[in-house]
Amino acid sequence: MKQIVYLFFLVILYSICLPSCLTFRRSDKSYLTDNAKDKLPFDINYLDFNQKRYRYLFYQHIDQSKPLLVLIHGAPGSSDALHFYIKDKLLRDHFSIILVDRFGYGYSDYGIYSSMFEQAQAIDVLVKSVKRQGQKVFIAGHSYGATITAVHATLQPEYLTASIMMAPALDPENEKYFWFSKLGKWKATNWMASGALKVATQEKYNHADELRLFSADLSKINTPILHIHGTKDNVVPFENLAFSQIMIPKNYLSVYVWDDMKHTFPFTDEEKVVKLIYDYFKNY
Repeated sequence: MKQIVYLFFLVILYSICLPSCLTFRRSDKSYLTDNAKDKLPFDINYLDFNQKRYRYLFYQHIDQSKPLLVLIHGAPGSSDALHFYIKDKLLRDHFSIILVDRFGYGYSDYGIYSSMFEQAQAIDVLVKSVKRQGQKVFIAGHSYGATITAVHATLQPEYLTASIMMAPALDPENEKYFWFSKLGKWKATNWMASGALKVATQEKYNHADELRLFSADLSKINTPILHIHGTKDNVVPFENLAFSQIMIPKNYLSVYVWDDMKHTFPFTDEEKVVKLIYDYFKNY
């Protein structure tokens, strides 16, 4: 009886909170207010791709020859999840910076699922539309965004200088599932989920099959790529690092093992992540 009551209150709470609160997105107006307050401006832009609109934030360094750094969020999330990084002084001093709303999130075709392959193609089109001739390009992603970073690297774009994967899910045999993910999958509860959570659920339940189609392509990576993973990652198993070491050519792969760290390190240890990003990319 207690379990039934608990489930009842959980469903009520879920139906009240998730659709309205857990959209994981931030309006243009809110960003512009922050710009004015912090005096650290960036532009809000939209790209048309495959009959969809793709929103991205763009900080253009005054020296337009500085490298371009593209940051890709995980699931669920949006550009707001990595907002700290477009405001960080060290990164702003050395890079032009782009934060994306991945398809399905933020203000990029919100609530509509797109495969990780289409997501990587969108990054490719975006970079080509923004980069200047001779400009170095660095890509870094977290979680599902890190997987897209890997897919993007396998496209072998001529402009790509180096990449960073932070806790990527690459191994189809080590895909972790959570009971609450099913709340966005079951017909009885799907109606209660926000658009972002519905997309995150679709990504989760398509991910292993997409990885099985993609994994062999990791051998095509021909630019430097760093895999960062925490030993206590409770979302994307640490075993994914060993998978990278098997599948990605050794002459291009570097690894950073973060002892006792969980999956959320881009949000809990921002300053160290900034230093990892800067220290790795400055070598190229």
